[in-house]
Amino acid sequence: MKLLNTGFALIILLILNNGVLAQNEDRLKEVQEMVSSEETEGWQKGVGAGLDFLQLLQINPRVGAGENRIQFGGIATAFATYTKNRIKWTNSGSLLLGVQKLGSGLLVQNGQITEVKKPFQKTIDELRLSSNFSYDLTDDSKYAYTLDVTFLSQILPTYPGNLLKDITETNQGPISKFMSPAQITVAPGISYIPGKNLSILISPASLKMIVVADDS
Repeated sequence: MKLLNTGFALIILLILNNGVLAQNEDRLKEVQEMVSSEETEGWQKGVGAGLDFLQLLQINPRVGAGENRIQFGGIATAFATYTKNRIKWTNSGSLLLGVQKLGSGLLVQNGQITEVKKPFQKTIDELRLSSNFSYDLTDDSKYAYTLDVTFLSQILPTYPGNLLKDITETNQGPISKFMSPAQITVAPGISYIPGKNLSILISPASLKMIVVADDS
């Protein structure tokens, strides 16, 4: 009789535990559905930054084995998104900047040692700004009228040899700098948005402009 009572109690406990687990899973699914279906209106903003440092040191290298190298770089990003009803306006910006110096000591030109120290040269210099405005066709539509605008340029002036300063002493000035050149693209169209992390823009025509603010 005791064995029967024990077995009966174990069966009741298993049933109760299964019921509690099922209720917890149902509640978890409800919370997940509420979170995924909830649309946050208003502004959402964020920023990010990263730094990069690289150094290669060779002690008494053989001829043709390379030379010392030091490199600095970084990236900064920011975004601001506005959402209300059928309107979504996404703005983002990023700046990538990196410089490096190969070797050390004085610069050698045409087989002659000059009095100029080896300069830093740019590895990347890119400022990118983008703005995307969309208006859904209906409240629950995956399609939206969209206008996409992007801007691309650089920050620091660049001299011959991709250097940060002029070492030729010809005073010819930089070969490029901020807004010289700059690229601006305007693309109206319709976006297909199957999910929160994917958007496909279909633009029948777009405008691409190359701006050179400094003629020299």
